Amino acid sequence: MGIPFILISINATIFWTIFRVFIYDIGGSFTEVALISLIQGFFTIFLSPFWGALSDALKRRKIFIIAGSAFLALIAPLFLMARSITDYLIVFTVASFFSSMIYPCLNAILTENVESTRRGATLGLFFGLNAIGWTLGGFLSGYLADVLGMDFVFILAGLVGGLGAVMGALLIREYGQYGKLSKDVIHYAWKRVMGSFTIEKNPDLMVLLGTIILYGSGSGVFFTLFQIKFFECVKRSYLIYGVVSALSGVGSIIAPPVYGYLADKIGKKEVFQATLIAYTLYFITMGLTWNPLILAILWFLPLWPGVRISSIALATELAREDAVGEYQGFVESSSALARAIGALIGGIIADILGARKNIFLIDYILIGSAIGPFLATLLINKLRLRR
Repeated sequence: MGIPFILISINATIFWTIFRVFIYDIGGSFTEVALISLIQGFFTIFLSPFWGALSDALKRRKIFIIAGSAFLALIAPLFLMARSITDYLIVFTVASFFSSMIYPCLNAILTENVESTRRGATLGLFFGLNAIGWTLGGFLSGYLADVLGMDFVFILAGLVGGLGAVMGALLIREYGQYGKLSKDVIHYAWKRVMGSFTIEKNPDLMVLLGTIILYGSGSGVFFTLFQIKFFECVKRSYLIYGVVSALSGVGSIIAPPVYGYLADKIGKKEVFQATLIAYTLYFITMGLTWNPLILAILWFLPLWPGVRISSIALATELAREDAVGEYQGFVESSSALARAIGALIGGIIADILGARKNIFLIDYILIGSAIGPFLATLLINKLRLRR
């Protein structure tokens, strides 16, 4: 299933790499740029746990991955019809609804049939493939946006999404007896999501999700504004921005297996905590310079796999056997909630400060975003794992 995973990653990266700076470039405010994260986060927060729980009940993951990718392909042409920032955000809202069903089911497939001692390594391998998709998506979207225009980027997103759905149908394998979709099953999945999401029943899950939210809120502030900062550093060149963004994924091709190995040998919690400390220093450093070469070099550092791999593996270890998809949905939704809140806060503060007129003011916000991973480092100490 490596091929569909790469294609899904390319499709997601096209939007993550270019779409935010595109909205900024056509005149969007920092708050409007932040709305992209808020829209995406809203659907992921409320629907990712539901899709995960529903896939648990049906004992089917593949259909959600295929359906999400296929609908994203069908929606892509609607971006070509957009004529205003509002139009783009409306289409993005529809796309976010369908993208919310992909990752909790994909994460469940990657972790549920693997022994705990090999879970980190398996995730490392597949997130290395994710980084390949990230790299290809960055190169292609940056080149197309500068040379041919954003319409061709949206066309590429549609083609890749459709191919991802086809390859997923052909290559992803599922075994066992499937459940049948019914109103009772849907009601059961939703009830289980709402009933499980309580501190009393899942204290360790709450610690994990709290850690993800603290880190994610800081990263939501940081990366939304940093993307714009770097875009301005390279004089709004989509090509240079896309190339550097793509090259930042090269290190992430090698890093995930290393993080996975360390997570299995040293401990997932320990790798998570070390990465959070690194992010605290990283956010501060990136807010102190406007040298594009230094920023590009720092952007190349592959830190995200440490958080991503550790959090997914920890969620699976905390979950009951019949709730892996549900818990992965919680990871996705809490991460999206954090990024959305952080992005919105960062965007509003940037607009209040007047960063459109004085872009250097966003440095103060970037440095302040380090509070998130710092507090997350303290909270993760409270997590207790079954031995």
